[in-house]
Amino acid sequence: MPTGTVHAVFTSSDSLCVGKHFYTAGTMGASLDVVRFLESHADLTNEDPPDYLYSLLNHVSVSAEAVMNPRQLQSFSLALKDFGTLRLSDSQRKRRPRLLEFVNLAKKLGSKMYHEATNRMNEC
Repeated sequence: MPTGTVHAVFTSSDSLCVGKHFYTAGTMGASLDVVRFLESHADLTNEDPPDYLYSLLNHVSVSAEAVMNPRQLQSFSLALKDFGTLRLSDSQRKRRPRLLEFVNLAKKLGSKMYHEATNRMNEC
């Protein structure tokens, strides 16, 4: 199922469902777009994305140039630039320090990484 696909479980009896997801270099840009959408529309879900997600995204962001091909890097860097424009409420700033840290990293890296990706695309 593609990243961001709205889905639900339907059963005729009581059930317990557990969902998981994984990230790949080819879908990181789309995954980051979905996380940004969820953060900017907090009323769509009853839980905040977990703090460890922002630790993971920090790690991916600083190592992206080494592991992504130019097209993947361009997609991810565009999503990173967009994430850097996320406006946080005072409440989010206070209770979600890892989110704030990632938004600041996105502001710092997004444009730089996009230019690098574009240069790589031009070289190919």
